[in-house]
Amino acid sequence: MLNKIKTTLLSIMLMMSSFIFAQEVVLGLGAVTDSSAEVTMDTPFDVGGFQFNAVGATLTGGSGGLAGDAGFTVSVGGDTVIGFSLTGSFIPAESSGVLTNLAGTMPADLCLSLGTGAISDVSGNALDYTFGESDCDYVEPCDEDADNDGICDDVDDCVGEYDECGVCNGDGSTCNTEPMLGFGNWDAENMMLDINVTVGDVDLAGFQFGLTGVSIAAATGGLAEENGFTVSTSPGIVIGFSLTGSTIAAGTSGVLTSLMLSSVDDLEGCIVDVVLSDPLGGCSVVE
Repeated sequence: MLNKIKTTLLSIMLMMSSFIFAQEVVLGLGAVTDSSAEVTMDTPFDVGGFQFNAVGATLTGGSGGLAGDAGFTVSVGGDTVIGFSLTGSFIPAESSGVLTNLAGTMPADLCLSLGTGAISDVSGNALDYTFGESDCDYVEPCDEDADNDGICDDVDDCVGEYDECGVCNGDGSTCNTEPMLGFGNWDAENMMLDINVTVGDVDLAGFQFGLTGVSIAAATGGLAEENGFTVSTSPGIVIGFSLTGSTIAAGTSGVLTSLMLSSVDDLEGCIVDVVLSDPLGGCSVVE
């Protein structure tokens, strides 16, 4: 029974010890104007000195507060604040209130940073600290972050994951790395057949393909015409190119050109011998 009591007491002491050593000196900002700022502090420890930055401020002095009560000298330069005692005095543990009143020019987004400084005890050892919401690196916690990516859902561009195609929560089926041709609209009355294109990840600078089962009379319109391509045809072949170096942009899709047919022998004809070229003359042969 005695051993159990000793074990229980030891556990309680360890828990209390862990709690004590987990405590931090809490600094923050109180009232802030264009020309002044209160720096606040709550400390569970005796504080023998401090150095931190009031980022963005141009400081001319620091006075009063807990530092003044403890007889500290508060020195400033630029945005740096240093507090110390020449007599060995300290700010007692459990002190709470305004640490010092800063004077100078304060930015609208004034925040605190430790920089190269420290909050130290009476022996010069660094104490654990936090600037809380006044920390320049403070990130407001999310109400919701369903994908646990550290970005709040209300400002997250993608709640989930991007697939390899860059689509949020996509399945990878929309990737377009190779150009493709296909049949589009067929106007039987006017004997017009659209040829559709999906340009890959490189600009399209030229094309050539054949068509079986039909006889081609001419080609007009579509992305080829919009981008200044010259399109030539023979009864079974279509060639498109630019004399000025223009291209059809990567990722574009739509009607490449509309073919006027003089005859249709087989409604199940095929697009064959497709060659699509990039601006450097490289070719993709589409089978």
